[in-house]
Amino acid sequence: MTRSRTGKPPTCWASVWAVLALSCALIANAYGQAGGVYSAPPVQQWPAPPPSPYEASPDSSPAHSLPAHSSSAPREGGAQSVLVGAAGQGGREAIYVAERQEELPPPGGGAPVPTPIYEEGISLFELEGCNDCRSCNPGQFHECPPNCAKTRIGRFLYAMYRDTCCPDPCYDPQWWALADAAFYTEGARPVTQQRFRWDAGFDMVYPDRAEFFWARSGGGGAGPSTIVPSLRFHELSMYTEVAHGAFGAFTEIPYRSVYTALGGHEAGFGDINVGVKSMLHDTELMQLTFQMRTITPVGVSSRGLGTGHVSLEPSLIMGLNLSPFSYFQGQVAEWIPLGGDQDYAGALLHYHFAYNHSLLGDPSGVHWIGVMELNGWSFQDGAYSAYPSTTLLPASNHTYLSGGPGLRIVVCDAIDFGVGSAFAYTRDHWAEQHYRTEFRLRF
Repeated sequence: MTRSRTGKPPTCWASVWAVLALSCALIANAYGQAGGVYSAPPVQQWPAPPPSPYEASPDSSPAHSLPAHSSSAPREGGAQSVLVGAAGQGGREAIYVAERQEELPPPGGGAPVPTPIYEEGISLFELEGCNDCRSCNPGQFHECPPNCAKTRIGRFLYAMYRDTCCPDPCYDPQWWALADAAFYTEGARPVTQQRFRWDAGFDMVYPDRAEFFWARSGGGGAGPSTIVPSLRFHELSMYTEVAHGAFGAFTEIPYRSVYTALGGHEAGFGDINVGVKSMLHDTELMQLTFQMRTITPVGVSSRGLGTGHVSLEPSLIMGLNLSPFSYFQGQVAEWIPLGGDQDYAGALLHYHFAYNHSLLGDPSGVHWIGVMELNGWSFQDGAYSAYPSTTLLPASNHTYLSGGPGLRIVVCDAIDFGVGSAFAYTRDHWAEQHYRTEFRLRF
């Protein structure tokens, strides 16, 4: 290695190495964002200085040089350093220290710290319980067979098998915005939050069907005395949830405003519901939760603000991690009326599915998530009134379908705002057009 007259190494090679290092970092960052597998390049080290110290010329003045000096002493941590004196110009003096680092075992002895292995885009550490299926759960002595599937379905089935039989013990359960971005489908993971929701529904027909939206109308039940051909409604609700680990409890208080096609208008508090949810299965691939909701008859049913009876709604909620950028949400619920009209009140099965996809932004900052949802209600019993006739019509063996897109903007997983929509796909429906606006705040 040559030196300049000032005793300093040439700067051109330092510039070259700096440019190469910066280029590698930029390429690795771009490739990592594109979904590639990044392996760190080997660290380049400068050549060690010559063992002999730099000898200053005898006629150099003290202001422009340093006396020849060399020291070699072991430093803390096993590193050995060589201190070399060098001359400077203009009264500036430079001392170059080159350290020769030796590989030493970690403090306290033991095996060296393992290095990550990159396989199929996933960093796996050669640690017991964190490598693969081997020794993943205490009490399990079998090993998962290797994944030899050639098709997407086969790999998916293998992932489900592995998720059930040998889940990742290093998985850290936490709330994720992408897994809870739907508007009409409940989230599987309990979380402490406050939610304000505004619902707007237009052209709803048969509102007393199975006494799901309001009680039997037409004077024969607890609902409004007039049968209406259609209506529109607005409902503002406040939802409060408190969660601890895999368990959560919630309450929801709605305020409803109804406008009928015949010119009637009513407004007031609707039926309040309370409930609990508990996670049954929680892994990185899939979450499964049981939820129990109880709807209490607080709203005045004769004004179309409630159903006039208690209802129970057990449901099963699922979340499925499809990729780092997409998530699937699903919910299947059974609505069971208690104490309603013996002819009109009837059970129904309703189900909701959502596909969430990351569109823009960073999950740690501002994150834009697109949602596409499908909703269904299958009536199993009960009846309804059809304007203008007062004849009772059976509600069973009918299904309502609706769906639409939505957009949610999440800010650092603390707050989010979004708008969802659902448009009727069947001739008979709840609201032909339904819009839902939400603001959520998590603690």
